[in-house]
Amino acid sequence: MIKAGKKRELSMFSPESDKRLVPIGHIRKPHGLRGELKIYPLLSEAADYTRLKFCSAVKGPTIIPLEIERARGSGKDFLIKLKGYDSVESVDSLKGFRIETERNRIPSLPDGEYYSFDILGMRVFLEEDNSSIGTVADIIKTGANDVYVVQSEKKEVLIPAIREVIRRIDIQKREMLIRPLEGMLEDD
Repeated sequence: MIKAGKKRELSMFSPESDKRLVPIGHIRKPHGLRGELKIYPLLSEAADYTRLKFCSAVKGPTIIPLEIERARGSGKDFLIKLKGYDSVESVDSLKGFRIETERNRIPSLPDGEYYSFDILGMRVFLEEDNSSIGTVADIIKTGANDVYVVQSEKKEVLIPAIREVIRRIDIQKREMLIRPLEGMLEDD
């Protein structure tokens, strides 16, 4: 099974040179009296946040660089404390912002696992002739395996994220090579 989705997903290389900003969470509200923020996570484990030291709060054209002092899990959410933000009032204005960081600052995952933001927007090609199928527009979580929603000019194709179908993923080139199951790409 190949894992991907909003939470924990996959990476075949350590993207040291990738400085594009990727979303890692949404600021829900202040927590407590000392400037902590409750974050809805887009990464799966507290460890993903505890290893991060720098991020940005993003809302529309506004980008605020931030330094993470500490992070910890809190149920399905995470709590982060930002350096220089020490009261409820100081963090209240960040409510509703998206938390983003440079891709190269996010810990690599084991082989065969990817982050959703690495899969979304990826171009998909057929293994047999390298012809283009389309671009991954969405990821559906089914429980057994994820399903990639690939949008072409003509239609939408559902690609199960299983090893029999996904033959190769190249994060650097943003390309996926597939071997479709029988009948998977036939027109209705």
